Amino acid sequence: NTINNLPAWVLLSALTGYITIKQPKFVLEYFYNNVYNKEQVEGYLFSIVTKTVRINCCNFDKECQMKLFHDLFHPLSNFSVPTYLISEYSDICNIIIKEQGSVDEYSDQWPGEIIQNGELKLKGEIDCDIKDEELVKRIICTLGNCLSVCPNKQSSSIIAPLLKNLIETTSLAKNKVQGVTYWQGRASPQLKAIVVITLGKISLQSHDIAKQLVPVFNNLLKASVQKEIRVNAMIALTDLCIRFTSLTEPYIPYMCICLKDKDDTIRQRTLSLFIDLIQQDYLKLRCPLFFHLLVVLNDSNMEIRTKLKSFIVNTVVAKNKKVMLQYFVESFYHYNRHQIDSTTELETSMSYREEFLFTLAGNKQATQRRNIYKFML
Repeated sequence: NTINNLPAWVLLSALTGYITIKQPKFVLEYFYNNVYNKEQVEGYLFSIVTKTVRINCCNFDKECQMKLFHDLFHPLSNFSVPTYLISEYSDICNIIIKEQGSVDEYSDQWPGEIIQNGELKLKGEIDCDIKDEELVKRIICTLGNCLSVCPNKQSSSIIAPLLKNLIETTSLAKNKVQGVTYWQGRASPQLKAIVVITLGKISLQSHDIAKQLVPVFNNLLKASVQKEIRVNAMIALTDLCIRFTSLTEPYIPYMCICLKDKDDTIRQRTLSLFIDLIQQDYLKLRCPLFFHLLVVLNDSNMEIRTKLKSFIVNTVVAKNKKVMLQYFVESFYHYNRHQIDSTTELETSMSYREEFLFTLAGNKQATQRRNIYKFML
């Protein structure tokens, strides 16, 4: 509670991920006194404190754990928790139930009740127009987190089409099902961004739902929509690339195009997500993806360039010391769009949009080509 209060909590939150606090009760006391049900919102501080509670909740005594569970369950079931705390609240509840040894008896029940209430409330709030958008945001966030804890195919199949209509205009809603009410009103970009990330969580539970939603996420990447929506669509596709690789593989070229987006945030986040996928071996680093990544060496943002260089040197080259030699000669043909033979053409076949953005043919782009060749050497 000094002027260094926030930095102290940031440090404590970081430390508790690696060391055990022997007497963590002060963390819980601070949470109840300064965060829980407080009208005056300090978003970042509240998030850090709640995260610290989550990390330490296994070390609270049983009585404190159950009190905390019920105190968090009540606002979750009423959909009154601020959106930025919903994920932490639901995670804490889930951890406590597992810690109490009630996995079989109660773990499916507590989120199930919230999901059931959320379905009814969501249908009531979304009609021809949204009555209370902040409430809808909280309901959608809560449903997404609860469905992650307690996968429910029946609820997912009901909620997914409802949310899908919020991010699609009526002109995009093809193959309309008779008897289904399609969205006619408007939703803010912030609400749509929350819908996208929630749909991403729901799609991880079912191959059938994922199959329906992957094209929707891809359309959002291509559409001229706000950056938070596109970033969340990219995150959803990346998660699905881990869970259902074969479904997302055809859409990798469209995800690559985001590496050349006008917005720095989208380019930076896309690069980070690709790096994660490659490092975890969910995505193979082969052409043309490898050449697309090297084009990022010419990015206008120094932070993005540095991140790529670090990844190539410390991960790619460390794993395969001959990778640059392997692709060096081919890079001349690729960036100048000169076909060696039919085999090479098939290996590096690209869409028109990819070719336009990632090839560097012509005298005007000679400097960019040489920059890549120099790095490879």
